[in-house]
Amino acid sequence: MTVLDLASKVERVENYDALVLSTGSQSVWPNIDGLDLPGVHVLRTIPDSRKIKAQLDNIHRALVMGAGYLGLELAENLYKRDIQVTVLQSSDQVMPTLDKEMATFVANHLKKHGLELKLSCKATAITQTSDHSLLVSLDSGEQVTVDAVMISVGVKPRAELAIQAGLEIGELGGIRVNEYLQTSDPNIWAVGDVVEVKNVITC
Repeated sequence: MTVLDLASKVERVENYDALVLSTGSQSVWPNIDGLDLPGVHVLRTIPDSRKIKAQLDNIHRALVMGAGYLGLELAENLYKRDIQVTVLQSSDQVMPTLDKEMATFVANHLKKHGLELKLSCKATAITQTSDHSLLVSLDSGEQVTVDAVMISVGVKPRAELAIQAGLEIGELGGIRVNEYLQTSDPNIWAVGDVVEVKNVITC
């Protein structure tokens, strides 16, 4: 295995008897124009949240792209800072992992507190206006003007190293492992967000 020392930029070869891959996941970015504009943030890590926090005093209107766990937690905290929040979700309910009845309860709670929900809707572009606001165009034809866009539309396995090593990859892009978390190479194990396992209920 070739290892790069990030400080010295020197590569070296490391031998191993057993290897564990725990490379985690990375944020999914929507394929739209305007993601590089000032005021567009992705939320996944602690440093991401600190960058957003540093800008809060300049934000009065925000659009949160994604109504999963992180997106709704972010929307709640923005609301507590008296920021006008619009939540955008591509599916027809918030928190897609919940059943419809529970998701409806959550959606009604959000609306009760003044958050605007736009479901079954995707952003198609983000542009900057003359006053440095952000104009978010939606596939419904609507446009939303905000001061900041926060993106939390999900994650994907960080499996590039496994792919380079020729390990078997599952249908969802994660490293396929057995019940012992072994990969297709019996000397390599994988754990965490990067793996893809059988569902014990449905498989």
